[in-house]
Amino acid sequence: MSMTSGPASLTGSNGMAGSHQHYMNEDLPAKLQENRRWTKQILPTLLTWAGSLSDPWMIQNNDLMLALQAIVTTVILTFQDLTAIHPGLPIFMLAAQQLTFWCSNFGSTAIVLVTHFLAFGPGDAQSTNDVQQTCKELMDRPLAFLYQDLDVSDPKKAYWSNFILHLLAHAHL
Repeated sequence: MSMTSGPASLTGSNGMAGSHQHYMNEDLPAKLQENRRWTKQILPTLLTWAGSLSDPWMIQNNDLMLALQAIVTTVILTFQDLTAIHPGLPIFMLAAQQLTFWCSNFGSTAIVLVTHFLAFGPGDAQSTNDVQQTCKELMDRPLAFLYQDLDVSDPKKAYWSNFILHLLAHAHL
């Protein structure tokens, strides 16, 4: 994931690069630590928000800051210090760190699942040419991996691909 500078960046750097500050949850304001709100409410909401983006690997600092401000003030109605939610400060930096971990884990898991499926998918072992052809078809047609027989024209076949069925049967969701 790449955090890029936005107009609201106070540090003049992106969210992570060039920063040598190491914050811990104890550095958060007390209101965020009460009843573990940070880990039980704010971070899950932030990850849900990031997951709804078309490209969660490229989040502008300003977008992250505004999302965090909205989430924190919604979860904690009495939180009024929005200046505490800016790039370079503990709330922002800890949130950016969690988003980086999330993206890394998501990407790693996806690679392992696809690799495993292509190597040991349902049916007979696939030849290298079959795997290469399948990968080409998946890249040529967006979201084809969701459909039975890679046919994206029939919405009734969505989520019936061998890959999705294999994923649902074997992944620990």
